[in-house]
Parts: sequence; C-alpha cells; structure tokens
Amino acid sequence: MLASGIDVGIVCCDVKGTAACHFCQVLLFLVVICAEVAVVLTYVQLCSEDYRWWWRSFWSSGSVALFCLIYAVGYLVFDLNHLSQGGFPSLVMYMGYMTMIVIAVYISTGTVGFLSSNLFAYTIFSSIKLD
Repeated sequence: MLASGIDVGIVCCDVKGTAACHFCQVLLFLVVICAEVAVVLTYVQLCSEDYRWWWRSFWSSGSVALFCLIYAVGYLVFDLNHLSQGGFPSLVMYMGYMTMIVIAVYISTGTVGFLSSNLFAYTIFSSIKLD
C-alpha cells in the first residue's frame, strides 16, 4: 500500500514538476514511519504489561527531532563557513531558527506517534470482551 502511494506521488510530481511534491512525499513518509514505530513500541510495551505508554509513544516518535538537531549543528560546523563572516549575531539567529524548527518537528512527530498509538490501543482494548 505504501509503495502504491509513493508511485502515485511520483506520477503527480512528473506531471507538475515541482519540488513541493517531493517535500510532501518526504513528509508523508516521515509521518508513516513515526506512526509505525510508535505503534510497534507501544505493542511491545503493552505485551510486557506496562500500561504507561502515553509519554513513551510521544518521545519515541518525537526523537526524530534529535537527529534534526544533530544535523543542524553538524551543518553549522562543517558547511556554513560563510556564516562566520556575519559574526555572532548570525550564529545566534541560525541556532534560534533551528531550535524553533527542531521544537516544531518534535511536537508534530510526537503528536503523530501518540495519536497513532492511542488509536492502536483503543482498537486493541475495544475488541476485548468481558463476560
């Protein structure tokens, strides 16, 4: 199912020919992977009878932001040589914007993970019949 969604996206991008289509594909792929990882980790946690899965589902899928932060700092150190010409204000501005982006990524991917885990747990526990 995911492969057919990617193929449809490629056809749409070929017709339109914009970079926005590729950005939407990457964003969709990120959302699907965050949801899948959160659901699998929630399932493992529920199998071990640990029912405190709420924050862990948020943190597990929100951890993508940590990689974004590491990439931003690495990009600053290794590739942004022209930023040093602007001085300290340019450095503060770059890190300020990247911090806001990392926080937004953390909140959005964490929310996706929590909502998918919540739907998963609701589906599992709604099928239990008590006699």
